[in-house]
Amino acid sequence: MKNIPLIFASVIACMTFASCSQEEQDTRPQVVNAPQQQHTTVEKLTAQLKTYNSQFELRQDVVMREASSGKVRLKLSDKIKIALADAAGGCVGALFGGPYGAVVTGATASYFKRLWIMEKRGLKIENVMDKYAEAFIGNGVFDNFSDSVGCYHNIVENQMHTYYDNKYKPSEREMLSHANAFMRNTSDGYKANIIITDNLLSQICSSLTPITKLSDSDDVTFSEYTRRMKIVAPRHSASIEYFANYLYTLAYANIEDPEQYTLDVINQVKSSNASDADKEQLISGLQMAHASLLYSTSINYSSK
Repeated sequence: MKNIPLIFASVIACMTFASCSQEEQDTRPQVVNAPQQQHTTVEKLTAQLKTYNSQFELRQDVVMREASSGKVRLKLSDKIKIALADAAGGCVGALFGGPYGAVVTGATASYFKRLWIMEKRGLKIENVMDKYAEAFIGNGVFDNFSDSVGCYHNIVENQMHTYYDNKYKPSEREMLSHANAFMRNTSDGYKANIIITDNLLSQICSSLTPITKLSDSDDVTFSEYTRRMKIVAPRHSASIEYFANYLYTLAYANIEDPEQYTLDVINQVKSSNASDADKEQLISGLQMAHASLLYSTSINYSSK
C-alpha cells in the first residue's frame, strides 16, 4: 500500500510532463506555407491594354471611309472580323500544339471566314502582293519559329487560296490536314515539334467549328460579332475580348507604326505575370491577327 502514493505520484508527474511538452509544442511558431503567387489573368491584361490604347485617338472619319481607288477591296470591318476569327482559331491550336498548332488552326479559320465573305460579295482573289509574307514580329529571324508565326500563317493561308479557290469548298478536316502536311514540308521546327494524329485532328475540328461557322451579316457590328464569338467559344472568351480590343485599336486608331504597336502589346504580355499557357495563346494570336490584316491589305479581288 505504501507504493500506491509513489505510483500515483509518478503518473501525475508523467501527465504533468506530457502537458508541459504539449504546451511547448503549441507555443512553437507554426510554419505557414507562403501563398502561391497569383498569375495575372487575361481579363487583367485586357484592362491594361485598354488603358494603354486610351492614348491613341480614333480616326473613324478617315479609316472607315471607302477607298477611292478602282480596285475591289474588302471593307475594313470584314478584315478585322477575319483577323478575329484567325486569332480565336489560333487559340484552339495553341492548346493542342503551342505556336505550331496555332498556325494551322488560325490559317484554317481565317481561310473559311474570308472565303465566306468572298462568296457573299461575289468576289475571287485576282492576285496577292508579295508583302503578305513580311509578317515578322519579334527578332525577325525566320528560323526562329516563335517569331515567324505570322509569316508562316500567311504562307499557309495563301497556299490554301491558291490550291482551293474556285474549285470546291473543302471541309475543316481536309483543310487542317492540308495545312499540316504543307507545314511539315515547309518547316523543320514544325515537323520536329508537333504530330497531329487522326484523334487529335477530330478534337481540333470539334473545337474550331463554332468559330468558323459563326453567323454573320453586313449589319452585324464588330462588337456584336465579338460578343457572338465569345458565346460559341466560351473557353477562349477572355482571349477573344483581348484580341478584339487590339484589333479595333489597330484598325481605327491613329497608329503610325502597326508593327511597332503590335510588338509593344506583345512585350506587355511577355513581361506580365500571366501563366505560360495564356502568354503562348495571346502572343500567337496577336502575331496572327497582325499577319491577317497584312494579308488582307495585300489582296486584289475581282468579280466572279
